[in-house]
Amino acid sequence: VRRAESLEASTSPLTGPPAKRIRATAQSDLHTGAPRSQEPEDNGRGAATAVHGAASSSPEVEAGHLPSLESTEAGHTDSSECQTSITENAPVKEMRQHVFSAAAAQAMNTQTDAAPAAAAAEPSGASDSRKTLLVWFRAFDLRLSDHAPLAVAARAGGPVVCAFVWPRQRGRWGVHGAQEAWLRASLARLDSALRAIGSRLILRCAPSGLTSGFKPGSETSLSEDSRAEADLIGGNGRLGGGLGEGLERDAIQGFVPPPPTSTDGENNALVAAEAASVAAEMLSLANECDACEVLWHRSYEPDEERVERAVSAALHASGRRVREMPGRLLYEPHTVNLSGGFNGGHWGTLMPFLRACERQGPPPPLPLPPPTSLPPPANWPASLALEGLCLAPRPVRADGTAARDWATELLAYWDVSEEKAREQMELFVHAGGLQGYETRRSRADVKGTVSTLSPYLRFGQLSPRQLYHAVKASPLPRELKKTFSRRLHWRDLAYFHLSAFPDMPSFPIRRHYAAHAWVGDSAALRRWQRGQTGFPMVDASMRCLYATGWLHQSLRMVVASFLVEYLGINWTKGAEWFHDTLVDADVGINSMMWQNAGRSGIDQWNFVLSPESGSQDPSGAFCRTWLPELAKLPTKQLHTPWLASPQLLAAAGIELGFNYPHRMVADLTEARSRTVSALTTMRAASLEWNDDGGYDQIQLPNGQRTRVFTKQEFRLDKQGKPKPPPAARATPLGKGGSRAAGRASGKPRTNGVAPKGRGAGARSSRIVDYFPKSG
Repeated sequence: VRRAESLEASTSPLTGPPAKRIRATAQSDLHTGAPRSQEPEDNGRGAATAVHGAASSSPEVEAGHLPSLESTEAGHTDSSECQTSITENAPVKEMRQHVFSAAAAQAMNTQTDAAPAAAAAEPSGASDSRKTLLVWFRAFDLRLSDHAPLAVAARAGGPVVCAFVWPRQRGRWGVHGAQEAWLRASLARLDSALRAIGSRLILRCAPSGLTSGFKPGSETSLSEDSRAEADLIGGNGRLGGGLGEGLERDAIQGFVPPPPTSTDGENNALVAAEAASVAAEMLSLANECDACEVLWHRSYEPDEERVERAVSAALHASGRRVREMPGRLLYEPHTVNLSGGFNGGHWGTLMPFLRACERQGPPPPLPLPPPTSLPPPANWPASLALEGLCLAPRPVRADGTAARDWATELLAYWDVSEEKAREQMELFVHAGGLQGYETRRSRADVKGTVSTLSPYLRFGQLSPRQLYHAVKASPLPRELKKTFSRRLHWRDLAYFHLSAFPDMPSFPIRRHYAAHAWVGDSAALRRWQRGQTGFPMVDASMRCLYATGWLHQSLRMVVASFLVEYLGINWTKGAEWFHDTLVDADVGINSMMWQNAGRSGIDQWNFVLSPESGSQDPSGAFCRTWLPELAKLPTKQLHTPWLASPQLLAAAGIELGFNYPHRMVADLTEARSRTVSALTTMRAASLEWNDDGGYDQIQLPNGQRTRVFTKQEFRLDKQGKPKPPPAARATPLGKGGSRAAGRASGKPRTNGVAPKGRGAGARSSRIVDYFPKSG
């Protein structure tokens, strides 16, 4: 649990959107829970071959056709009682002697509905309606509708316990920052919805009981923070009396599988600790409930898959049945067969992937209705109050006083509920948003041009099947809804990439791009994060992101282009900042976007978005909202204030360098040429990954090499020299048009460069610092 930096509100007399939070990584007590710092240190990263983790499979859950609880499962012996005692369980005895036993490995590698063959007697397929079923809610399925595990449990007729387990210690790409605020509100609304049908949400906390230096198979003790948590919660640090039934801590550690890659050792250790603590808490809860079966939706994030495998192994070893189900995506990534080479598009691009999805079977089934009631257990297990999870807590200053409540201010922009998700979906699909999406989706200055459903999809208040079928049922012609319809397939594509390249959030898919020379300018990165670049389109976007936790897709691309193309800063820094500040931060989508922006992804961006054109804000309404200091400028000069005359600036109350910053990049053409040169130099040193056409090659998980799209200006010949474009056709124009790219790379404009004698120390600055000061 981390303490935030002390925060002070901005003392600027200018009004505007409220200042928010700056978060840091200092370790402290349970009063705060701030995420990583805004400028994390680089970790040592080495190239490694991507491993395609095989995911378990289960029957598709269709509306009106739920998997039967009466089917006999492989590996289960006939038994009319759930085996909750594991004292005499042979695999557990063995694991006490060998931390990572063959039995544990077998349990982790079992198929979804199959228990390890070595496990003790487990329940038969016939479900005893008197026995409790435990539904494990995750941070991506916080809804009642179209929730397969909940629907199966409700149909069984026996008691149902719904639970959410919050890991105090989480991996780098777990729920952090702005996501914690959304999660806090989501859990409260989910509990209310469950209570309306006779149930409730049990909240448990998995304490950080393993040190950060945890290695699978190592024997560790409680950290000091964990002891503090134990004192706060009571007993051994978890509600319900601990692991119980004779399962010891080293046995739980033995269930944690190894990481799929070794490029981020620090994160791997964090996830291992998370997996062990969550597995221990789930086992404790299952013991307390006397649950015979535990059901949950399957995740497709590599870190979460490690957690699931540890939980599954621990539960199987205790004699319980486990059922993992699809529901987070439209298609299961591991079932999509996408061959290498060019198949109507380069490998891993949208259209080949979409066709491969369509070939694998019928379209996604209709969503499931919500249960109308859930039978309660005879005795409810213990539960923490929501405050006990310490989600997005109010930061504490160095002097111990409470700082600004950034999470409450952020949530003021949102209605976090399943009902609002459905309402917003219906409004977009049927009230003109979808109809105008093809022509208006790049506009950030007008409401309703995009759906703003991404946070609801990220946390599962809306399922992808609900949105898929709502759009499909729309009477609009295909031409008006085809682009939006593909957005959900982009989401699935991102997780297909992530399943093939598990270290995609932090390491280049084009492995040789790890040698790219980036600019390590922490001051420039901080100005970008704080919205003080001197480019209004970038600054307004970054301030909007920090205040609301959300940003229009076109603007995400603008700020990403600026960071990578013009500042030359490593794309991983942008990915980390977005993960911390977006409420819809999704590991797959965020990583895919930043990989492509950083040119190391499967589908390099074939465009450069200008930071000065303002094409996403033609009316100026967006910039005026988030840059009130520029509000009086005419629209023509709003996005390029350095081109305004001194008289016009004075009339608008603007003095560049005093109350709005000078441009941090005066010559865009020169700046971008440096980043292009760094990339082509790196490519010239890695010609073994350059094919005859000048394209990059990557190695797929099966060892096959395949060509991936490479932008024309980056293509090299066999000698490492720039490869001219094909004579038969002109260089293709990418999305966003060449005009924006041309403006970005045209003759540099010198207006607005800091004048002589007006340096940083020439006069006290009144530039609006949108973010609170560090105390």
